[in-house]
Amino acid sequence: MSRRLAELVCIVAICNLGCDRGTTAPSRSSGPPTPTTVVPKTALESALVQDYQQVFRTQITHPAYFDNALCNSTVSTTAYFKQSDKKSTLLYLSTSADGKTVVNQLRNTVVTPAGTFRVLVVLVSYSETVNQSNAGLFVPAQEQINQDHVAFAASRGYGAPLVSFQSANMVLDHSEIADPRTPTGVTTALTQHGISTSGYDFVVSVNIDPASPPEGGLSYVGTGFIYMGNFRGWKTSLAADDFTSVARAVYHHEVAHHWGWSALHDWAPCYNVAPFVVPPVLFGWEDTNGNGVPEILDAAPYQ
Repeated sequence: MSRRLAELVCIVAICNLGCDRGTTAPSRSSGPPTPTTVVPKTALESALVQDYQQVFRTQITHPAYFDNALCNSTVSTTAYFKQSDKKSTLLYLSTSADGKTVVNQLRNTVVTPAGTFRVLVVLVSYSETVNQSNAGLFVPAQEQINQDHVAFAASRGYGAPLVSFQSANMVLDHSEIADPRTPTGVTTALTQHGISTSGYDFVVSVNIDPASPPEGGLSYVGTGFIYMGNFRGWKTSLAADDFTSVARAVYHHEVAHHWGWSALHDWAPCYNVAPFVVPPVLFGWEDTNGNGVPEILDAAPYQ
């Protein structure tokens, strides 16, 4: 790295102890015991099994679903089938409360919501909000995201977190980026400093522009690019709690869209169980068939 680049760019890699094991299936001893008898399906589960067969011609025995009974009387159900380590076919259905009527359906290729993800974050610098003096506060906020996944895995008895992030952070002045809201604008600025985005699963632009009206995030699904705007209208220097909010918006919300979560946020519109914004079961993070392995890692998921 040139001296010029070293002066302008601050790279911080973070990774929890379990990140290299993110794609390792938990040991059978660390998970729930394998049931000795088949648990009878509820009427709803039986209906969902029929829905998958009729809509997608796919046999699923133990569907993953979330009941939106307290919100809009629908049921959301998903199934992930791996194409490779990084890509999966996602099947999604929204049904009536009893599962007998399909309201919405989707088949799509998405990023598999499991494993270790390399993330390149560009923190766009403004003297008022984010700059070299406080950018380091983003690191513990990112580490907390990894700890959220560690805690979830531990709560389910898994041997390792299902997801972990290795993040590299770079601080670039806003004057150096023609358009921080687009992949081209960000990658062009990085290229001018000799930085390649090759090898990263996600490239993130965090643009806390004090002059902009409040704006949220954007996920350019299929490209790996994420834009995060000044969603709280910050005008002054961000503190640790503020960076925590930014990290959650990037890693728990926008990354979830790359995993297949609808841009309409209609999978589980009333779900609000911190720290996740989507029920873990809909990302395949729960064990629905009782063999001690979460479905996203299971060789025969939902069976």
